[in-house]
Amino acid sequence: RQIKVALKKLKDLRKQGRKEFSIDKSIEKTCENGGDIELVFSPTRKNQLKLMLLMDVGGSMTPHAERVSKLFSAAHQMNHFKEFHYYYFHNIVYDHVYEDALFRKKIRLERLIKKIAKDTKVIFVGDAAMNPYELFGAVGRYHYFRDENEPTPRSGMESLKFLLDFYEKSIWMNPDDRRYWGATTCDAIWDEVPMYFLSVDGLSQGIKYLLTN
Repeated sequence: RQIKVALKKLKDLRKQGRKEFSIDKSIEKTCENGGDIELVFSPTRKNQLKLMLLMDVGGSMTPHAERVSKLFSAAHQMNHFKEFHYYYFHNIVYDHVYEDALFRKKIRLERLIKKIAKDTKVIFVGDAAMNPYELFGAVGRYHYFRDENEPTPRSGMESLKFLLDFYEKSIWMNPDDRRYWGATTCDAIWDEVPMYFLSVDGLSQGIKYLLTN
C-alpha cells in the first residue's frame, strides 16, 4: 500500500477533455448572482503522466524478486497513469529489452523509442552488479543473448546512454544496500542516472526527481 501511495505522487494533471458539472463552482456563481442559478461546467483534470518500468531479472536479482514484484504489481494495478509500460533485461539493457521475464520476445531499442513517447518517465530497477565487460564491452550481451545476424552491437553502457538521451527523465532503483554501490559497474551507472535505494523512502525521493522540470 505504501508503494501505491508513493506512486500516486507521479502525476501531471492537466485540464482537458469534455467538461463536467462543478457543484462547488455552480454554488459560488449562484451566490454571486444573488440567487440566480448558474450552472458551471469545468474541464476535467486527468493524469497525463506516462511511466515505463525496466526491470533486471535473474542472477543476482533473484533474492530481490519479491521487492521488485511488489513495485511492479503496485504500478500495474493502479489505474493512475495515462500510459504504463514494462519490459525486462538482464544486468543491463543491450540492443533489446524483453516483453517477458523469460526473454522470449524482444524489442529493439530503436523500435522501443518509436513506440514509447519521449516524455515518458523511466524507472530502471536493478542492482547494477555485473562483470565490467558486460557493461563496457560490446560483446557483453553475447554472453547471454548471442545473435550473430544483427547489426554491430552497442555495449550495455552505450545502450543505457541511448535511452537516457532519448527519454527526458529517468531514475534507477537499486535493491542492494548502499554499501555496495561503490562497485565499478554500479558506480559507472550511478554517474549516468540518479540512483535511489529500492524502498518506499527511496522511491519517494526518486519520484520527486522525476517531477522536477
